[in-house]
Amino acid sequence: MDATRYIQSPWQSGVDLDSKEWDLTIERVIVEPVRNSRNGKEESRLAVQFKAARKPMLINLTNGKLLIGMLGKETNNWAGAVCHVRADAIRSFGKDQLSIVITGVTVSKRNASSGLQSGSVPTPAENQAADQAIAAAEPF
Repeated sequence: MDATRYIQSPWQSGVDLDSKEWDLTIERVIVEPVRNSRNGKEESRLAVQFKAARKPMLINLTNGKLLIGMLGKETNNWAGAVCHVRADAIRSFGKDQLSIVITGVTVSKRNASSGLQSGSVPTPAENQAADQAIAAAEPF
């Protein structure tokens, strides 16, 4: 029996990555209402929707700082950037959790033309081929 059928979340989690590393393209950044598990209050949180993912990923503090550092504060410039992600066991709020960790970001040509520095920038055809391959694999 597949336990993930019974333990589901509307958000991307480390379990969804199936113990693999992925290069995922940011489609858009959204603001989502989320209930704070510590105080029960609703808060607005940033989430990233990747092109090949079925669910958005909530941005935690660590991943947020990395994205801001690499892509800038303006989230409208984040679309098209490719994030290298993996699942990692972390200790958070006194318990062990499997979390999504962004380990690197490749800046797209669109982002680079906005003045952001670029490393190895794939061509649009390479980005499209990678997105299609990931979508065909149905990672999550």
